[in-house]
Amino acid sequence: MGAITRLAESCRKCSFVNSCSHKELEHLAYYDGPLVAAAAGACASAAQPAMRETMQVNMGGIMTTVYKDEIEKELYKAFREPFMLRYGG
Repeated sequence: MGAITRLAESCRKCSFVNSCSHKELEHLAYYDGPLVAAAAGACASAAQPAMRETMQVNMGGIMTTVYKDEIEKELYKAFREPFMLRYGG
């Protein structure tokens, strides 16, 4: 169980909302139980493949579809590797 606060409706409608120092807040409760977390996880995993950007890459004369975020991850890894300190043998 958690809570969210927001400016009260009467204060939002007031013309002195920016200059007033006696603002009232409304407290709104929400339920953050196991069912809500499970539903959010299922929705996120179902939407993830549709949200990933793809691009066409030529690999040895064959056009291959790859995910853009994976290409970026490999590029950053390749740029970082020469600067990493290696301790030991």
